[in-house]
Amino acid sequence: MQKQVPDYITEIIKVVDSNNVYPLKDLFMKLRKDYPEIDSMRSLKQDIEEHIVDFSVNQNNLIINKGSLANNLLGIIGK
Repeated sequence: MQKQVPDYITEIIKVVDSNNVYPLKDLFMKLRKDYPEIDSMRSLKQDIEEHIVDFSVNQNNLIINKGSLANNLLGIIGK
């Protein structure tokens, strides 16, 4: 059985899309006020990696929008 997509996933996409890279801790502190079901940074990280294909969380707990960064790099290389 597939897990249901949490409501806060769209909020994560909005925040990270506007920044390309965003600290997991800052996002956790921001979201937990409105979404009490987020019980830890670890569960937030797992939800991000499970439900958002273009995002990953690196070893420094930075959420990275891989698709947007790749497009930016290709734009720079193409100039």
